[in-house]
Amino acid sequence: MIAASTSGAAFGAYNPAWDGTANLRDTAATHSGTTVTLDGEAYTTDQPDQTLAVVLAPTTPYNTADAAPMRQFVEDGGTLLVADNFGPTTDDPPYGNTLLASVGATARFDGALLRDEQNYYRSPALPIAQPVSDHPYTTGVSDVTLNYGTAVVPNNAETLVRTSAFAYRDTDRSGDLTGDEELARYPVVTVESVGDGQVIAVSDPSIFINAMLDREGNTAFATALAQAHERVIFDYSRSGSQPPVSVALLVLRDTPLLQVLVGTISVALGWEIVARPASLARVRSRLAAAIPIINAESTTSTTDEPQQPTPTEADLLAYLRAEYPGWDDDRLERIVADIIAEEPTPTDNE
Repeated sequence: MIAASTSGAAFGAYNPAWDGTANLRDTAATHSGTTVTLDGEAYTTDQPDQTLAVVLAPTTPYNTADAAPMRQFVEDGGTLLVADNFGPTTDDPPYGNTLLASVGATARFDGALLRDEQNYYRSPALPIAQPVSDHPYTTGVSDVTLNYGTAVVPNNAETLVRTSAFAYRDTDRSGDLTGDEELARYPVVTVESVGDGQVIAVSDPSIFINAMLDREGNTAFATALAQAHERVIFDYSRSGSQPPVSVALLVLRDTPLLQVLVGTISVALGWEIVARPASLARVRSRLAAAIPIINAESTTSTTDEPQQPTPTEADLLAYLRAEYPGWDDDRLERIVADIIAEEPTPTDNE
């Protein structure tokens, strides 16, 4: 059951390990309503202006058809957060860029590893960035710690969080400042208006994993995002495999016809469980009064007390068929077998 209801997928909503985002889901649920979706149905909400949709490190690109409901969601007033850093290989652009373009945002993920030799946590590859100005999405946030992230190229977007002046794009992955790599303040979180809504670009999805959410600033950032919205959608339609039990529950939740079918089956099974013992008791009681004791007067007893003859299996079946004509033979035979099995075994008493 544990294996079927949890996931080892990186950034997975049901992954409690260091690289999962189960804690992020719990944090969001503390401050707002949450929904996990594996398709685009969740974007057709009637309150987009109160909803934040979160996409973390998509492992496959969103095509035009997939992105259509997301773009409509944003244009109608919804907020979409896309967090990504690198593509499948160092030569591929992040899949998050495709999604940003599809929903009409101008920000893009740079794709080069961001390092900071002066302001970092444990390693220069974990640079610490700071909010630029007061904003609802950075309320209470003192800093944000990245973990092998990249930078955001804002274009027309507003920068919310950026690195110190000692950060650089390690384009050759040498681990040192070389060649034309230069020190600068690089944006890592941006926001921009698209239609009536907003698109937030975060240059490192690792900010939200369980291990990094322990950083006080990262928790504050996740909390501020959740508190700014009444509802949070976690979109894992392009983020690896999810646990089968959780997937089954999501499918059941989103399929009314399946809900009716499962409900009907559950009621039928429950009725069988509850009604069967009652049927046995009722059958026993009615048998005692209804089956003629045809051998009562001719039965010889060795004691002064008359003996009650035991009905045969054929007697029981005949009685049940007459009393319950709508029951099939398999059910009648099971009931008879239960009655016979529960009868005490006769013993010889001298």
